[in-house]
Amino acid sequence: MSVGSIGPVRNDLNEVMSRLRALSERSGIKMTDSPAALDTSNALGVSATPSTGGGFDAIMALAKDAVTNVNQVETTSEQLKTAYVTGDQSVSMSQVIVASQKSRLAFEGLVTVRNKLLDSYREIMNMTV
Repeated sequence: MSVGSIGPVRNDLNEVMSRLRALSERSGIKMTDSPAALDTSNALGVSATPSTGGGFDAIMALAKDAVTNVNQVETTSEQLKTAYVTGDQSVSMSQVIVASQKSRLAFEGLVTVRNKLLDSYREIMNMTV
């Protein structure tokens, strides 16, 4: 299989590569100027600070919302990937990459929270009364 049989390189790939080269040439420039740019809780639709009161039902509702929102982010990412692969010119490679990274981070965050909750549960169950 030769490189020529793969097909022409899309313009948006060249655009992404030129941007990456330009960024790598400029060392010392911060990608984000504020910590608020790193806050993904709002993008996922999950509050960064849990509300007080409500008990176990409120916690379970918050967990259900988090799982639903992570699933929605992953579905959107898959739809963008499919559109890009099928040749939709309205979807750029940078959109696919950003959506994929959002999906990955959302899932990793959800797994981390789940693991912390399980560790806390095990610790409580092992306490002597």
